[in-house]
Amino acid sequence: MLAPVMESVDGVFQSASLASGHWTRRPETEIVRPTVEGTLNVLAAARDAGVKRIVFTSTAAALRRETADANADETWNDASENPYVRAKTEAEKRAWVFTRANDMDMVAINPSVLLGPGFHRHTPGTATFERILREELPVLPPFDASYVDVRDAADLHRLAFENSNACGRYVASSRYAVIEQVARIIREMEPSIRVPSRRIPAWMMKPLALLDAMKARIRGSKRTMGDDALDEMDGVVVRCSSERAERDLGWQTRPLEDTVADTLAWIKRTFLSSRS
Repeated sequence: MLAPVMESVDGVFQSASLASGHWTRRPETEIVRPTVEGTLNVLAAARDAGVKRIVFTSTAAALRRETADANADETWNDASENPYVRAKTEAEKRAWVFTRANDMDMVAINPSVLLGPGFHRHTPGTATFERILREELPVLPPFDASYVDVRDAADLHRLAFENSNACGRYVASSRYAVIEQVARIIREMEPSIRVPSRRIPAWMMKPLALLDAMKARIRGSKRTMGDDALDEMDGVVVRCSSERAERDLGWQTRPLEDTVADTLAWIKRTFLSSRS
């Protein structure tokens, strides 16, 4: 099925992955296995078609936390229990093994937390922004992160494809910010809404996850957070550096404030316009 779309192409961007809200009842069969097997199927078809370059979309979460920097070509985050992170990490590992064994030219892009407009559905980061706009968050989640605009991340993919000297991993991140900083930016842009200023203690996330599970069971709805996702909010600081992408590929990013403004405008237009 993949062979026809590989004909007469110079490059393939492998970005597909399953992310069922980072939680599912069967993570191995519904997230991890399809992500890994789907990646290998694409790479096999690209190999058979003689595709010149593969640009693989991974995640900064696949890098070992202590070394989430520009030169972490051989580090891996093997400790995460989050099924999405495990899937992306294993898929990237297997992609490197496959492409090296088959003498294929692959470059990996490892984006940090994606924000910005134009998604066909929410990311974990943008979903939090909507809850803030709806005034549904009494306190902030304990989530400090490195952020990148999806448009800048897309531009890095293009640069990695076009530059024949591009190789290895390129971390895509524009700025690290604690959640209070992000909330302050939103508050300045949306003075009419109540934006929380305090964060919830990390130790309370487990009880909240259990409460979320009970509500989902009673209502027959999906969980909004799973126990497996809590390792992304356990107080571990992830500071990503894109020095290598900036130095080698001339990559540039827009200010976080511009990204936040465009993210808010997209959420209002897409999800909140019916309320106006």
